[in-house]
Amino acid sequence: SERDVESYPDNMSLSDYLYKEYPLLTPNQRLLIQALTSNTMGCDMDKVNIREIIDDYQSWPHGDMNYFPIDSYKPLVDHLTSNCNASIKLSSPVVEIDYRQSPVSITLSTGQKLYSKHVVVTVPLTMLKIHNHIAKKRPLIMKNRQPLVHREKSISFLPPLPVNQAVAIDKLRMDNATKVFFVFR
Repeated sequence: SERDVESYPDNMSLSDYLYKEYPLLTPNQRLLIQALTSNTMGCDMDKVNIREIIDDYQSWPHGDMNYFPIDSYKPLVDHLTSNCNASIKLSSPVVEIDYRQSPVSITLSTGQKLYSKHVVVTVPLTMLKIHNHIAKKRPLIMKNRQPLVHREKSISFLPPLPVNQAVAIDKLRMDNATKVFFVFR
């Protein structure tokens, strides 16, 4: 049976609750919970109250299901870009963006190179923070106790990002956000 939301500590973050109630969680388990929290709640687990998480879970009116396209988001992307001259490549991790000359060279994890006049980079903020810290040869420490393991899947920029952009990325934080759900009939 579900515990009453009032039985959870007041004014305690999910992160603090996990350290108190589940001290044996591994760093990788904590990173997974952090990723799920960021995706679901739009913020780090040290920013969300444990009661807010429980209340959100218990009051979700749509059952235990999340809905995804059967095969991929490609038909939706194709429809949304049908009236523009854009080339969008899905499921193609980028490992390097070389913007020293035009066209920009984009190297995929497969080694394939793509070339484009313009590139729009839409990656999680953490990926850019990892890039900054790898470039500085120092570990990225998560706000709440754990060092973040450098992933081999970070993106290299040639030349390195300008100092003002790197400083701005370091200063940005993931705070509470609003998710928007669309219903298609």
